[in-house]
Amino acid sequence: MSDEFDILQKELEAEAGGKILNNAMVRIQAGTTSPELSADLQGLLVLTAEKLLFKHYAQDNWFSGMFSTKNRRGREISQVIDFSDIVSFKRYVETSFFRRLFFRSEPFYSFEYRDKSNILRTIHLTISFCKTGEASFYDCLSTSLTRKTD
Repeated sequence: MSDEFDILQKELEAEAGGKILNNAMVRIQAGTTSPELSADLQGLLVLTAEKLLFKHYAQDNWFSGMFSTKNRRGREISQVIDFSDIVSFKRYVETSFFRRLFFRSEPFYSFEYRDKSNILRTIHLTISFCKTGEASFYDCLSTSLTRKTD
């Protein structure tokens, strides 16, 4: 199992163009304007020192095939965003104790970035799981984004 994980990590590092600092399972939310990504898409968000990589793996089992549309079935999606292309980044965390107690409220992230044709795009996502914790992921991300502006 460790060998498979090491191979996957090396593949992700090669695709993202750097050493992985942190990663999280995320869900793309409504309002995303990136042409490759659509709402309710789940995947892995990989953070390096200079880039973000969103990776959605193809789901080719009989059960997911029954409930997914043809254009999303069996399709692997990768999107790399360079920190220098990110125009704005916001994080929203529910502060109300009662809302957090009675309703599921995952931290909400919003990125605005310029794509290769200089069009402003938006990605909205929620962090579903992060091994190091969402706060640690946020600290790592905000530190990396702060470094890019220096």
